[in-house]
Parts: sequence; C-alpha cells; structure tokens
Amino acid sequence: MSYLAEMECWVGHVDEAEVLVEEAVEVAEQTDQRVYLAIALARRALVRTYQAISRRPRLTRSAACRWGTLRCYRPGLLPSWGSSL
Repeated sequence: MSYLAEMECWVGHVDEAEVLVEEAVEVAEQTDQRVYLAIALARRALVRTYQAISRRPRLTRSAACRWGTLRCYRPGLLPSWGSSL
C-alpha cells in the first residue's frame, strides 16, 4: 500500500498518497510487521516532503535566474582557465 502512495506522489496526487500511506502505517502497526512499518514510515516522510514541495511558492524563470546569480556568482569562483570559455 505504501508503494501506491509513492506512485501517487509521482503523478502529483499528494492528498491521495497521504491517505494511502497512513493506512499502510496503521496496517503495519496493527499486524506488528516491523519491516513493513519501516518502509511505510519512510514513504510517509516522502509524502510529507512532496507536500512541502507542492505548497512552496514557485519562482518565475527570471526570478530563479536572478536568485541563482545572486546566490552562486562569486568573483574568482571559476578557475583562471574558465574565464576564457
């Protein structure tokens, strides 16, 4: 069941994935299957990460370029041979 939750995340159905993963955790706890519980808990973390990513505001291309330039560009960052490229 937790595998299905991962598949739902991949296609963008995060809410459905949350329902599936919580059910997988519950079943694994009720049946005392430690290995499956560990897998379900790892997939729960995956689902929560997808939720956080999907709720995060997205940058426009120009804003991303500005952000990357400001964050990543440092004078002398490239080796001396890089300036001739």
